[in-house]
Amino acid sequence: YGRRVPMSVKGFTRVSCDAAGTLKIPDFPDGVPALRTHSQRFYTQATRDSLQMKIDTWSWYVAGTRYPVFESIQTNVVRNTTFANGSQQQNDTAIFQTSFYYPPMQQTNIFDEQTSENPILTGINAVFTEAEWQPNPVVENLYISYKLTRNATVWFSVHSNGSIPLCQTAPSNKLAGYNQTIIPMSSLPVGTYTVFVHVDDMVLMQTIIKN
Repeated sequence: YGRRVPMSVKGFTRVSCDAAGTLKIPDFPDGVPALRTHSQRFYTQATRDSLQMKIDTWSWYVAGTRYPVFESIQTNVVRNTTFANGSQQQNDTAIFQTSFYYPPMQQTNIFDEQTSENPILTGINAVFTEAEWQPNPVVENLYISYKLTRNATVWFSVHSNGSIPLCQTAPSNKLAGYNQTIIPMSSLPVGTYTVFVHVDDMVLMQTIIKN
């Protein structure tokens, strides 16, 4: 809450391997040996609106991959139900459920690119490079130094944690090479902000702390 609302969180995280067998996925219709892990996170958050939550994540791993090939996540809110005789019982209510599939071949390609001596940059990372954000945390002015690999229209916008736009710079046609932008932040309250970099029709984000 941007250091403005007192909040305490306590709980536990437990990770275990709870299954092993053959997993059938599109790339391997005959199935591949897989190991499943179960991560259970239970925590109580005490603030203006206290709550208890339980997050269960099931991840399936196969040999040769850095990340799980399949993952299911379920978030439950834990509420206490009080009966007429005064006894209480905890009830879980699922508020979010989703699953992801990460193809093994795609993981291999990404890993090869990241570990290459000459990684291939794409999108905004290929145009907006060598960025330095000083100082962070910032008190008054945020100085952004960067290099453009080609001419581009660049502008910056500052947003609150709730994604509310607070201020922005005017779009400017920048030449290829080294450039600098100054964003005044002295009038903003102490907290955490997101600065969006807009390069033509591409966007990049950076987290900035304001003291």
